[in-house]
Formats: sequence, C-alpha cells, structure tokens
Amino acid sequence: MNPGTPDAPDDAVLAARAAAGDREALQAILERHAVTAAQAAWSILGRKDDALDAAQEALISIAREIRTCWKGGSFRSWVVVSARRAALNLKKGNKVRQQHERKASESRVAAGVSGPDETSVRGEELDVLREELAALPPQTSQILAMHHIHGLSVGEIAAQTGITADACKQRLSRGRDQLSGRLRRRGVALAG
Repeated sequence: MNPGTPDAPDDAVLAARAAAGDREALQAILERHAVTAAQAAWSILGRKDDALDAAQEALISIAREIRTCWKGGSFRSWVVVSARRAALNLKKGNKVRQQHERKASESRVAAGVSGPDETSVRGEELDVLREELAALPPQTSQILAMHHIHGLSVGEIAAQTGITADACKQRLSRGRDQLSGRLRRRGVALAG
C-alpha cells in the first residue's frame, strides 16, 4: 500500500492505530518513514552505514515510545527529530570512543605496553601479557588496565578508586615494574 494511493491511510490514522497497540499499523508507519529517518541521519553523519544505524535506533525508540508519547501532530517531524538526535548521539559517541582509543594507544606506547592492536605483540605474547596482568594483585592489575587499556587519566582513576593521585602514580609505577619483571621471566619484553 503506497501512501499516495487512495487506499493508504494517512500518517495520523496509522500513528493513532499504532499508539492504540495495532502492531500492523506500527510496522506500516515505520516502514513508510524509514527512508526519511535515514536521510535525516545521513545529513549529520555523511556515512551510509552510520546513518542506517542511527535511523534504526530512532525507529526503535519511536516504536517503544509511541503508546505513551504520541499526542498527534506530524509523525514525519517526530521521525526527523528522533533520527537527528540518534545521529548526533552516534556522532558524539564515535568522537568520544576515538579520543579514548587514541589516548589509550598513546598511553600504551608511552608505557611500553602494547595493546592487542599493536603489531609488535604476537598472539602468544598477548596471552602471556593477559596471564601475567591477571596474576598481579587485583588493585594493581585494575589500575594498570584502567590507565593503559582504557585510557583513563591518573586523576580519573584516583576519583573512581578512592585513592590519591600520588598513590595512583606509585601503584602504576610499581605495577609496570612488577609486570615487566614477570614478563621478562617468561621471555616476553614490553615494547619500547
């Protein structure tokens, strides 16, 4: 059923039926506006895959909220606003994730600890690194992981663990020394 044909119910009718619990009406109106959602997301993200992800997130949100939030008005506008919001959230999330990944990579390189994405660590060396990290005292391995893998700053770690920044720095230093010694005994050297 095309929206331009006389048989097709308009958005207001479909949305009202969907809000009343009609699953077929919900499916029909979401399918009708899927392209609109993708176009709205693409205008912000500029990448097809990301736009489709954001559009899907927006349509899922609308499906979840239609029974409680639909008050009439332009359904198309709701779709556009929801898709733009999802696209902005995705864009922000991508930016934050890229910053954390860059920061974590820089920290690993500065500390001489290679992560799984570094070519200097072969598969078996990565397994040894994980084993030895897990063999350290839990607080030490947690702080090393928070700093070198997750890219948190000393201040962020201190705030989350309830220790001072100086204590955090000391634990990081001791932890790196302990880890380095354990790895050397197993024939694995930290990068750098």
